[in-house]
Amino acid sequence: MRNMILKFNQTYKWLFLPLLSVLLSACNTDINDNKSSNKQSQDQKITLSADNAVDGITNGLKSYVSLEDKIHATSSLGDNMISEVVLLSEQQACRDIDVYASGYSINSADYIGTCIYQYSVKNTVDPTARAVAYSTVVVQEDEVGSIDKFELISETAEASVTLVINIADQLVDQIPDGYTLSETITNLGVGNASLDIGSQTITFISDQPGYSQIIYSYENDTQVKIGSINIAVSSELNTAPVAPNIDYSADINNETVNINTDVIIDVGSYISDPDDEPLQLVYVDSWYASVTPVDLSDENNTAFIFNTDRAGEHFVTYAISDHNGGYDIGQVRIEVYDPNSVASWGNIQQGLKIYYGPLTYAEANSQGISVTSSIFDNNSMIATFNYSSAVDSCKSIGRLPTKDELNALLNSNPNGSYSWPIGLPYWTSSDNEVIDLNNGNTLLPARPEGYYVSCINEGGFVIDTANSSIIDIVANDGINESGIATVITKLSFNGKPISGEEVRASVTNDVNASLDSSSVITNDDGIAAFKLTDLKAEDILFTVDYEGEQRTVNIVFVADKSTAKINSSATVNNQPAVGGSNTVTAVLTDENGNPISGEVINFNEVISDYANVSLVPITANTDLNGKQKVSVNWTGDIGMPSLSANIESKYKNQTDVTTVSFNGSPSLFFQLLIDNAKYGQANWAQVTLTYSDGSPIKNAVVSIEAASSMSVNGELRAPDEPGGYFSTHEVVTDNTGKVMLELILYNTGNFQSTSTRITARYLDQSKFVTGHWTR
Repeated sequence: MRNMILKFNQTYKWLFLPLLSVLLSACNTDINDNKSSNKQSQDQKITLSADNAVDGITNGLKSYVSLEDKIHATSSLGDNMISEVVLLSEQQACRDIDVYASGYSINSADYIGTCIYQYSVKNTVDPTARAVAYSTVVVQEDEVGSIDKFELISETAEASVTLVINIADQLVDQIPDGYTLSETITNLGVGNASLDIGSQTITFISDQPGYSQIIYSYENDTQVKIGSINIAVSSELNTAPVAPNIDYSADINNETVNINTDVIIDVGSYISDPDDEPLQLVYVDSWYASVTPVDLSDENNTAFIFNTDRAGEHFVTYAISDHNGGYDIGQVRIEVYDPNSVASWGNIQQGLKIYYGPLTYAEANSQGISVTSSIFDNNSMIATFNYSSAVDSCKSIGRLPTKDELNALLNSNPNGSYSWPIGLPYWTSSDNEVIDLNNGNTLLPARPEGYYVSCINEGGFVIDTANSSIIDIVANDGINESGIATVITKLSFNGKPISGEEVRASVTNDVNASLDSSSVITNDDGIAAFKLTDLKAEDILFTVDYEGEQRTVNIVFVADKSTAKINSSATVNNQPAVGGSNTVTAVLTDENGNPISGEVINFNEVISDYANVSLVPITANTDLNGKQKVSVNWTGDIGMPSLSANIESKYKNQTDVTTVSFNGSPSLFFQLLIDNAKYGQANWAQVTLTYSDGSPIKNAVVSIEAASSMSVNGELRAPDEPGGYFSTHEVVTDNTGKVMLELILYNTGNFQSTSTRITARYLDQSKFVTGHWTR
């Protein structure tokens, strides 16, 4: 049988774009009349926006629904108030409402179900500033706020083509026992939607492209579970774009999303269009998050702003348009963390054994425990671990339990009276076994993101890492509190502290740390505290022992930046002034010689009259050895008598100066070794290049200018200028700074003899010799 059909879209028969504007106003989008707004001065224009809202109320009471935090304005001028609340879902029990400036009240009597309203907002100063959004109210006997919801369903359709959605098939195991499908649905958007209770199907058709949201619910006598179907309708003449489902939090390149924090999420790299048309994000919506397009007026915008005060897994429905009748819809999955969340469950003790409850993601981070991933379960983000990380996470408090020990834990009903999360299995001490605490089944690990961890301890002997000081301890021999590492151990039995027991401690022999005491007696709280100091920046493996039971923790000592000293030296020196480069290396250490890494040293030339060098950083900051390097290149006159520069290395108020030297002032020597050759035979000459200290200038290019009828080292060249007499050759000095020249003159004019000049040039120096040839 066909049941009640609610056709909100038929009551308001708008074109798609104005209708989409109403839908988008629930995503913080301005729906002002642009013509009216333009009449106001720019500084008086007010833009309003409103968020969709989902609230729960208790039936049988007159309840107030506040929308104050859902209304946003770009100006503080005037008051922003609700002007109208219209019932869209048409249930009789939802009609008894009173509208106030910031919300409305409902008297739902004994009704169990959903009420869907459209609310309008206006500004008292600017009458053109308006916004529209939807308010969904879930009425049940449960306490306010405990709203259960189905996973969002996304569909695509073609205009004028019927789409049939089998809700029961889509929801699979999500429908609670004893719940039945409500007889009413509400369609917010284009098209027509009808419900068949018997087959649990919704039939949808639209003759125009656009976007539609269908609200449905399942209920029993006291409770309601609400759901949403989001449909993107594309023109039959256009190929629709592609909006895939996106797992934002699974991408390691995306930032972690915390509660109460604005995060910009861009779907641009995920969406596509077969026609290569530009795409725009035209709709975003989420049950329990504020989602806002970054700029709806930008036809190329693909990003939205996300913010929520609820930790856990969120799904954002988004729609895209190609501006040519093509639409598609998808979902973005986002994990949201509360950095201050603490587990609501405790530890479980069975006889001498203590099972520690799984850590939340925030707890693991605060204790410096490396996690593999996380998952939302039991109203918290739970840390998950691969096997090696699971083993490491238990080292300071115990170990991983065996299969038999986890099965014994089932007797304590951990997910019942202790409220442990059991959405994933727990690691055993074996790397190929995890145990499902729902039923005790043993499974093979197959999840790269890992599983839950419960560490076990017999007798309750642990290192309390949360209250210990073990990270970034200054290596200053304990001259102040920052230089003292403190390790807190706790000893308990049946959950009660044990006093008067001896706990021993040790460090490995290859470290320099000093223990104030290697043996401490537990106090009335079962605590034994150990203190360590060190003069060396190093990692220390610290071990405590109680009756053969050992626990370990890593302590990190770091250099004392407050006593930083700097030393520099020329690690590459005496390089050529032309084409050469020296290197200055500065080393930053504390007063105990520990290298200080990750700090920036500034290098400058100590200038007397003028600058002679340029400085080019080799490294940006000090490395693990406390070293930072800079390249020093000569830029001054190479003819100066002394080619040197003083380079200052500076860190805060610490400085050091190093002198670097360059080889410069080249000397050019050119001489004939053999002369008076016959035409066509060789005279020999030699070029010699040296620095001012007499050292050779190697691999230097020297220009030789000679008659164009003369070959130089077997090479004849055309004149440098048309009709000219001279040609230029290039030769290169060897490792001794010398180059031999074979000079052969050819008699091109039937001369008896010829005397001609040969010139050698290097930089700004030149020398010549005169060679003679005869018949």
